[in-house]
Amino acid sequence: MYPNNKEQPNDAQDRVIKVLFKDTGEAVLRRFLNLDVHLQTKLPTEHIKVKAIARKLSDLVFLATIQGKKACVHIEIQNTIDRNMYRRMLEYGLAIMEEHDLPLFQILIYAGRRKARFRNYIHHDFGIYRWLYHFPILDLGGLSRQELLALGEPDLLPLLPLCERERRRHSPEKFIRECLDMLLGQVRLQNLSLEEKGTLLLRMQILAGSVTDPSWAKKLFDEVMQMFSLEENWVYKQIIEKGIEKGMEKGMEKGEIDTIRSNIKKVLRLRFGTLPSEVTSELERETAKQKLDYLLERAVLAASMEEFKSALFSA
Repeated sequence: MYPNNKEQPNDAQDRVIKVLFKDTGEAVLRRFLNLDVHLQTKLPTEHIKVKAIARKLSDLVFLATIQGKKACVHIEIQNTIDRNMYRRMLEYGLAIMEEHDLPLFQILIYAGRRKARFRNYIHHDFGIYRWLYHFPILDLGGLSRQELLALGEPDLLPLLPLCERERRRHSPEKFIRECLDMLLGQVRLQNLSLEEKGTLLLRMQILAGSVTDPSWAKKLFDEVMQMFSLEENWVYKQIIEKGIEKGMEKGMEKGEIDTIRSNIKKVLRLRFGTLPSEVTSELERETAKQKLDYLLERAVLAASMEEFKSALFSA
């Protein structure tokens, strides 16, 4: 179930999304809007006060080139429905143009739980005189997870829990586990440090907690981070105690396999209690490190012992 039925502002979620789009906004604009844009410099906004609504502009504004022309790009992050958003965006745009005196492109990125229902235009028609103002909306909940993965931007992986709103709504915890599985699959392909892995996990945890029970999300992600820590500590211990001299590698590999196997059992006992004898026996027979690494992830992510057994006994 969702934390509550009424959509509430989420400051932590808002901050995480701003950080993600600060570094990846160009890829998003190019991929989803087919816009020939180059974001060059993030401009300070804290001092820009929007007079009409007596508040400061705090979202992302970049100096950029669009189709080879110098301009500003304003990326507004929103996680609640605001019926007056079109007016706010216009007011923000006027304040930015007054400050920088450049053509302006604006986009609203919506990360809320409900379907995006924003008016994103102003159109007044007086015959030969017309006034038209418009900005695009990128609704993260309307994106598929594969669309996000196709961007090839590891920093955007924490956004996966915000995609596919309708699918997520039916089984949020299963959906979050799938997102975490996707993140881990991508992490395996990247040479990331423990700190970098932890940053991705923390950001995804915050966003996952905004669309499901936050305490459940924290417990799930803490378990995965513990898994990463165990792996990191093991590698470090082997380097210090045994070195990597030729002739030692076989013994190190066996010791590492034993440790992974032990960690799998430890995680399973913590989550599901006493281990079935057939699980213990099969784990002892398994000697392939790649399979054991996979089983350690399954031990953390599986919703039940039966789900873990299905992975364990698969070919």
